Order: sequence, then structure tokens, then C-alpha cells
Amino acid sequence: MLTHIHIDHAGGIGKAVGAMPNAMVVVHERALPHLVNPEKLWAASLRTLGDLAIKYGEIEPVPAARIVAAQDNMKLDLGGIELEVYFTPGHAIHHLSLFDRAHGILLAGEAAGVCTDGKVRPATPPPFKLEEMLASVDKLIGLKPIKLCYGHFGCYDNGLARLEQYRKKLLTWQQIVIDETGLGKSAEVILSVLRERDRDLSYLDKLGEDEYQREMVLLLNSIRGMASAA
Repeated sequence: MLTHIHIDHAGGIGKAVGAMPNAMVVVHERALPHLVNPEKLWAASLRTLGDLAIKYGEIEPVPAARIVAAQDNMKLDLGGIELEVYFTPGHAIHHLSLFDRAHGILLAGEAAGVCTDGKVRPATPPPFKLEEMLASVDKLIGLKPIKLCYGHFGCYDNGLARLEQYRKKLLTWQQIVIDETGLGKSAEVILSVLRERDRDLSYLDKLGEDEYQREMVLLLNSIRGMASAA
């Protein structure tokens, strides 16, 4: 079950289904064609991530017969566990989240941001639309999850509070980016401003060199997404 098809989430799915002949892939209906023919997805990954995409490796196709097109509000019976599918665009137009209502567990993907060492940052690559993202977060808040599980990284018990905090952070970051972009500041300079104002970005100081460089690419991309929406 893919929350979205960015290369760090779906880049290896073609290889995975080759190793698991009985597995099916559940993905947003709009993402399905890009798994069958990943040429445009790979080109977009190279354009956006550059050398980081090359480190992940080229994307292998998935046979169409192995893919199930997810629908908004559909339910997946996994034999004792039922997952509800909710379309949550914002991080990507084809993003979806999964909810285990019986246990109050939300698999949010990147609709709730990226969490490292308990600290959360927005994940808003271009093309980014703030209102679309806020609507998705509001949808997840309405589920009142007990536990929130991030695609990056970990699961936390105070799910509802974390979603509410993330909504506030999105608005705060967007305003800072708008203000600094209006002053002609680059994404790199805006990131330095954000690091001064958002203590959650202190996690960057604890990363190894490779992890730090990866986060820099993704953070700058998120800032550019917010700037493009300004």
C-alpha cells in the first residue's frame, strides 16, 4: 500500500513485486499509470532531486495487473484488520493516508509532515497548494487518531495533538516563506531564518553527513514549494 509514489516511497516497488509473486500494489488512481510506465516519474525525480535520485536508482515498472487503483473512502479488508483509505493531497496530488479505526492508528505518509527524533517539519515540495494541504490535515484531524505513524519516521501516541500542531506549523512556515521571499531572499537564506525561529529543526544538528545532505535537499525543496504558492 503506497501513500504516494515519490521515489523514496515507491522507487523499489517494481523490484519488490518481482520478488513477491502473490502481492498486489494499492495506489491512488492518479498514480497508477506512473507505476506501469515510470519514465515521467523518473525524469521528474531527476529534475527535482538530482544526484539524490541517482543514489536511489532508476525506477522499475510494475505490471498493470498487479495494481489496485485506490478510491477515496474505500475500505481494505486485510483479514482481521480493516484499513480505510482517505485521499490527502498536498504533499503530492496523488497522496493517500490509511486509517485503522478499530485501533485508532493513522498511517499518514507525509500528509502530517516528516518526523525525525520526534520533531516535525513540513513536507511541501512544488507544486504546493496550502489550502489543499490544510484541507487534508483537517480531514485527518477529523478522524481523531490515537496513534500517528509517519512515513518518515516512527509512530507516536498523541496523534490528534500532533496533527493540530502540524497545521499551525504549516501556517507559520508559509508566512515566513512569503515574507522572506517578498524581500528577495533565496531558499538557503530562508532556511537559516526558519532554523532560528523553529526549534524543531534542531534535529539537523544531530545528523550524519549523508543524512544532513539529504535533508538539505528536501528542506530547500519544501521551501521552494511554499514560495511558489505565495
